[in-house]
Amino acid sequence: NNLGLNYLSLRMYDSAKHYLMKADIEAKKHGDVSVQITTSLNFAQIALYQEQVDSIKFHATNALRLSQKYGANELKGLAQYGLAYHYLLKKEYTTSAIYADSALRLANQYKISDLKQKLFALLSSLNYGRQNTALGYDFFNRYEILSDSMLNNSIANNTIRIEKKFETERKDVKIKLQQAEIDRKNTLNIFLGLGAGALLIILLLSYLNYKHRQNLQQIKIEELETEKQL
Repeated sequence: NNLGLNYLSLRMYDSAKHYLMKADIEAKKHGDVSVQITTSLNFAQIALYQEQVDSIKFHATNALRLSQKYGANELKGLAQYGLAYHYLLKKEYTTSAIYADSALRLANQYKISDLKQKLFALLSSLNYGRQNTALGYDFFNRYEILSDSMLNNSIANNTIRIEKKFETERKDVKIKLQQAEIDRKNTLNIFLGLGAGALLIILLLSYLNYKHRQNLQQIKIEELETEKQL
């Protein structure tokens, strides 16, 4: 399914269909309903891009059937959006509005901003098609406001993510610097300890040398005194 989505994002529709079909077969084999629904929605999206109006209805209807059967309400909203788009292209505005309104209720209930954004654009086009310019402009205005809000949220989230990343890196650098300082102090203490030990050895050797000289001098003095007595 992921390969199919990658090809879909690249607008390589034949390759996308190939891998989506394989994903759908595997999903049916293993009873993965969620993948079956999303695969149908992706097929509907490809049909939309390729202006295959009837295929949009076929795949969106399949996605809606599965989502209703298994209670996948968020995906149900996307399926209803697909059908609303199909009927909008057919200029069947009343049926399109029924699906769009139902999808909008789900988008509000489950706070699906991306779906709301798409539905506002669709409902704007729908009402302009009905010659209701006031409502068409109202939905277009809602679309613009929501798009700005989503963009601002995206920027804010990216800013927070970047700030957290830099804060983590800053802490890592601080920890490394602290560790380097600890290592430097430990090394210095080792050298100081070695230096102090060496100094003690030098002092001890100097003291022993001094005592040895004193002993030699004392022996000479005693020898001289002995000679004088003789």
